[in-house]
Amino acid sequence: MPQKLYSWLALTSDGELQRGESIGNARQHIYLGLAQRGYQPLRVRYRQTLTQRYWKAVARIALFKQVAALLQAGLPLLNALRLLAEQHERPGWRCLINALADDIAEGDSFSDVLRRYPQVFPGLYPTLVAVGEMTGKLDVCCQQLAMQQEQQLQLQKRVKQALRYPGFVLGVSITVSIIMLIAVLPEFASLYASFETPLPPLTQHVLALAERVTHHALLLFTLPVSIVLGYPVCRARSMALRRQEERVLLKIPLLGALLRGEALSYLFTLLALTQRAGLTLPAGLTAAATLPYFAYQEALSSILRNIEQGNSLQQSMTPYSTLFPAPCAQLIRVGEETGALDNMFDQLAQWHQQQTAQRTETLTHTLEPLLIVLIGGIIGTLLIAMYLPIFQFGNVMANA
Repeated sequence: MPQKLYSWLALTSDGELQRGESIGNARQHIYLGLAQRGYQPLRVRYRQTLTQRYWKAVARIALFKQVAALLQAGLPLLNALRLLAEQHERPGWRCLINALADDIAEGDSFSDVLRRYPQVFPGLYPTLVAVGEMTGKLDVCCQQLAMQQEQQLQLQKRVKQALRYPGFVLGVSITVSIIMLIAVLPEFASLYASFETPLPPLTQHVLALAERVTHHALLLFTLPVSIVLGYPVCRARSMALRRQEERVLLKIPLLGALLRGEALSYLFTLLALTQRAGLTLPAGLTAAATLPYFAYQEALSSILRNIEQGNSLQQSMTPYSTLFPAPCAQLIRVGEETGALDNMFDQLAQWHQQQTAQRTETLTHTLEPLLIVLIGGIIGTLLIAMYLPIFQFGNVMANA
């Protein structure tokens, strides 16, 4: 359930007015929290609902970058969080960072505190922070975590941009075609009806299509809007729909390779990071299972069980060759034999990042001419169908 942000006004035990902001599920929680701090609440106002979109990855990455920088400068973690809370421009983040600092001040570890906010900090965050606390290298772990998440975010943006442009162009072309069929072609149809002569077959088919489109114009405009607005809601509520969507996308030749590259880049980057941080391979695989692909989550769960039974990582990956294509298994086998799995994971992550970046460019360059041909074919067919009777009538009159 999304939490809500409230602003409040209260009297302190010294009788002074104090203003502040707090996060809670209801006003009663805010009143209770103020009372526990010894405050007398005077006013509590609702500000906004903190949905998942509020806790953006960019802000989370910036937070850990700043924490790493302050720790490396010699500032204690508690003081670093208090300082960041004061300087943060977003009220929700200010409240969250202050809440983290309050829990740490009571003696809780940073990793345990992060686990209390899974909607903000994915499982990888508390896992690597716990490693940093155990090894005494919290600043290094925070910095590496921020760098990994930033690289992954940039890769995701490139993939989305490569997919957004073709979809936008195709949507515009279909919209223009429908408008021509509804608004332009009927005018030509009434003109041609006055000539009382047979129309070319192409024009007859296009006019018939225009008539059907005109009769269903409301449906053609409302259906796409309903899909665009309703599908994200249904997708968020239905895990089965997300699974089916993923299966379909992974089967599309170029798009499937693009998504697999993004997932493998994320996976091997996390495994390299956890190996360097001192985590065992099963712990790294458990942390890497946070990647947002059901097929890889299920495969990693099976691979983890096989490793716990004594099999090697390369042997456990072999049945999933479609999800882990060459050279994954070969390099992992070399890494296991030489004891340098972290280096092999790093090489695989870099290789898949490069491959994915190249595929995004290839996808854009491949689809641009195809879209131009498609759009030109649709518009050209409509124009030819509209003007072909005029040329035919001109020839008939010339022969007469």
